[in-house]
Amino acid sequence: MAGSQATPSAQFLNQATEKEKVMNTLTAIQPCTRMVIERNLGGDFTKSMRTNRIIFAALTLFAVNMEAGTTERLEACRQEIDTLDQRLVELIQQRARVVEEVGNIKREAHLAVKDANREQQVIEKVEELAKSGPLPAEAVGRIYQKLIEEMRDWETKTVTSDQ
Repeated sequence: MAGSQATPSAQFLNQATEKEKVMNTLTAIQPCTRMVIERNLGGDFTKSMRTNRIIFAALTLFAVNMEAGTTERLEACRQEIDTLDQRLVELIQQRARVVEEVGNIKREAHLAVKDANREQQVIEKVEELAKSGPLPAEAVGRIYQKLIEEMRDWETKTVTSDQ
């Protein structure tokens, strides 16, 4: 008989372990929903176990549905980002063709590749343009600083390789 029934302390440990499993699984659920579950799991855990399992099953289904919606939304956003990345690369390559022409003009006129004043003007202009967007203007300025640096390095290589 002792083998078929658990002692009260063993039952408590099993219930506590079950409660812990439920709560660990619920960590991904919205905080407000989790708070309701935690409130329901408090008190006499053995009396509310059936109710808890029903609530847990319903919330699991809800979480799965939310996850499916989340996955679809993430995929749609990622596709939009991929399209934007493609356009950005095309624009960067178009900019590089113009930089190449600028390099040819500078080479013919025996001008230096680097024009610090022009670079600063470009950065200030894009920072001003960026003020209306969600990304801070300074961040856009840093991105352009790197873009200008890469273009200048490439222009230098093309000018020196043509000589």
